[in-house]
Amino acid sequence: MKILLTGGTGFFGSHLLKSLVDNGHKVVLIKREKSNIWRIKDSLSKIEVFNLDQDSTAELINRHSDVEVCIHVATVYGRDGKNLKDILDANLFLALKILLFAINTKCTHFINTDSFFSLADNNFDYLKDYIQSKKHFKEWGEKLALQNKIQFTNMRLFHLYGPMDNIEKFTNSVIDRLLENKTINLTQGTQLRDFIFVEDAVRAFINVIENKPEDEVSNFDVGTGKNITIREFVQEAQNLIGSESKLNFGAIPMYENEPNFPAADLEELLKIGWTPRVSLRDGLTKIVYSKR
Repeated sequence: MKILLTGGTGFFGSHLLKSLVDNGHKVVLIKREKSNIWRIKDSLSKIEVFNLDQDSTAELINRHSDVEVCIHVATVYGRDGKNLKDILDANLFLALKILLFAINTKCTHFINTDSFFSLADNNFDYLKDYIQSKKHFKEWGEKLALQNKIQFTNMRLFHLYGPMDNIEKFTNSVIDRLLENKTINLTQGTQLRDFIFVEDAVRAFINVIENKPEDEVSNFDVGTGKNITIREFVQEAQNLIGSESKLNFGAIPMYENEPNFPAADLEELLKIGWTPRVSLRDGLTKIVYSKR
């Protein structure tokens, strides 16, 4: 199967890209010329690359009109100095561009990557623009897909963790400091999250690609179906590593209006034969092993 993928140089996208290649799919990676490719160096010779900065959508259609599935993973949260334009460019305008490409070619299935943050209301201030942009695209995507008879699948990722994540991300930074026996300042850690290991999340996408949903518009939660607290996650990592780090819970204030999210509803994924396989302890072990 020929698959077009955005966001393939990022944390989740790079794992997905490798799995698509390993499963025998032909992958066209959509990226920007200056994207950091360190995560996918071993896969570059096995895929086709299309640089958005250099070629037009018309050229994309001309070269890859036989794509069967489009997967939009690229996203911008608004951290690291990213402004509203960056957020809209990735989460709304690029997504619409790829969806319109799918509509204008032989592609029959568009897969959108959403996140559990979209379950929050607009009071979740520091991610408000991100949340709104994701919600707006989902609404437009479903509408355009129904009008143009293309399947639209929304994959809502819960709290991903795994090797090759960004060093500033919570799970990765905590594990690094535990390995170095550094003191870690934290909130009270009472926030509930559904932590899913990246390999399990990738399997969910592969399963949906290879077992196409029957409905024109479908939604899948991608998590373990179980919540734990941030405190429990950190303490499990500390026990596994045997770290002597001092954990200062309560040293950092909680975000104002920060919600506790429900765990993933796995009903739809269970119907197509997917279940999470990697326990929290096994997932943490794999991350620690990758750093040693």
